[in-house]
Amino acid sequence: MLDGAHNPNAALLLSAYLRSRFPKERWVVLNGYLKDKNYKRIIKTLRPFTDFSIVTEPESERAEIGMDVFNAWKNEGVACGLMRNWQEAFPEALAEATRRHRSLLVTGSLYLVGDCRRAFKGMKDLEKI
Repeated sequence: MLDGAHNPNAALLLSAYLRSRFPKERWVVLNGYLKDKNYKRIIKTLRPFTDFSIVTEPESERAEIGMDVFNAWKNEGVACGLMRNWQEAFPEALAEATRRHRSLLVTGSLYLVGDCRRAFKGMKDLEKI
């Protein structure tokens, strides 16, 4: 699933959707944020749905430092990893979701979501996204 959810209100809408549509699902979350976003509140909102978080840094000069986001997830008690390069983090997130028998949620930055969408579109045997 791709959802920018780049501010606390959007994260609340996403969590309401996840709760209603996938009430028992826990997700591997690939996420990265921009510096002007309240990622700590977003993480608190997504925490109940997250099985594992992979933190990356969107391709933007405004990207938040990945280690700060990683520490916010750790402070919420969520198992997580950090891969600053999204091109490396994206296939790892797909593999982690497969290993854990979970779905993948890409969120946090519209830059990251757009880049991952283009990567999905380039995958073999994927007809549409």
